[in-house]
Amino acid sequence: MALSDDCRVVAGGFPFADPDGVINAGTVIVYRWDDSRQNWIQDFSVSSGETQTYLGASIDLSADGTKMIVGSSITTNPDRGPPNRFGYFRVYQKNSHRRSLGATAVPVFLEKIRDT
Repeated sequence: MALSDDCRVVAGGFPFADPDGVINAGTVIVYRWDDSRQNWIQDFSVSSGETQTYLGASIDLSADGTKMIVGSSITTNPDRGPPNRFGYFRVYQKNSHRRSLGATAVPVFLEKIRDT
């Protein structure tokens, strides 16, 4: 879990989630406090879309909650070929053109760290 500096944005990582039936792909869901509703609303979510990538094992938010780094501790996806055990991280930035429920986040950087 991660919080923005003003505690109005919270992100939760669920590395064992199966979004859209993809086994252990993992997902991160970001909520934003809505003053008018006096409630948390889902702002956006991201998932890897690939089996056994465990996205959301680690997460952090920028101070204003518009950027997020999401880590995967390991993947055991056999489709990747040897060596097939590596972690990775992605950096997302909220798409500023959509501020309502269902807003998107776009990956701005992807790095894979392979076992040696």
